[in-house]
Amino acid sequence: MDLSASGARVETRDPLELRSMVLMTSDQFGRMGNATVRYCRREGMKYVVGLQFSTAFGLSDPVRKAALDKVLLKTAKTDAEVPSGVEPANEANQPE
Repeated sequence: MDLSASGARVETRDPLELRSMVLMTSDQFGRMGNATVRYCRREGMKYVVGLQFSTAFGLSDPVRKAALDKVLLKTAKTDAEVPSGVEPANEANQPE
């Protein structure tokens, strides 16, 4: 799962309908909020789904803040390990 303040990229077994509303939950963080499906594409035996949260992650929501802080810390560590000239994949590079 890729996570940002405004959305997420997740993998699913089943396709999700474009523009449908979903409730995003995580085993680690619990309920993370409502999101709209922005894209859904098949990759092998799974589907990659782009989600846009109905409201951006707010620092006042402790569950969302903890999730985002953890992901940002992991991303910062990964970015530090990426060789020069190689751009890490991010949601901005995903088609909608």
